[in-house]
Amino acid sequence: MRCRVVWAEGESATVGAGQGIDVRLLPDTSVGLNSTLQAAVTAVPSTGCLAMLKTIALILVAIIACVLIAAALQPDSFRVERSIRIKAPPEKIFAFIDDFHRWAAWSPWEKLDSAMKRDYSGAASGQGAVYAWEGNSKVGQGRMQIVESSPHSVIRIQLDFLKPFEAHNTAEFRLQAEADGTEVRWAMHGPQPYLSKLMGLVFNMDKLIGKDFETGLANLKSVAET
Repeated sequence: MRCRVVWAEGESATVGAGQGIDVRLLPDTSVGLNSTLQAAVTAVPSTGCLAMLKTIALILVAIIACVLIAAALQPDSFRVERSIRIKAPPEKIFAFIDDFHRWAAWSPWEKLDSAMKRDYSGAASGQGAVYAWEGNSKVGQGRMQIVESSPHSVIRIQLDFLKPFEAHNTAEFRLQAEADGTEVRWAMHGPQPYLSKLMGLVFNMDKLIGKDFETGLANLKSVAET
């Protein structure tokens, strides 16, 4: 840093080396040091500051590049699955899942919006049954259709989310009879586009979706064992 001191009119001295700060001392009759001096300091950007900004910018670019690459390396599909054992026969549990009208008794999303609009169409239950909904930001808008219904064992549903984001996935329920009841498995799987991969770096989708599945299965257990 360069420091140039002006002691009086036309007199100056350099007291530092480099570039960056220019200090000028001007005469003032109010304070004594031979004749009283007043300092005015003017700082100008140094090449060191510019170099630092360039370094920070390069680091930010490198971080962004790493995030984008990490997202690109994520799987192209996802699967979330949870299970529970229920002390009830498969046929009793199956009836709660195979009929969309009965989802209100156990679905984890049914009570998130009391004003949610529901529309039932197609078959009354089983293959061909359709359930569409539209509600607040917590439930969004979407549509479900049962595409496979094997009595007391398998139900497969085409699940289309429209809002707050668009996604097209498949939900599956599998029921396996056991000595003391039934094991119920609830899974959802589908493609994972690049935006979902980016979100997956911040949010653990398995935990977020899995938590709702666990709540729903617990509700199903409660109503089926009653």
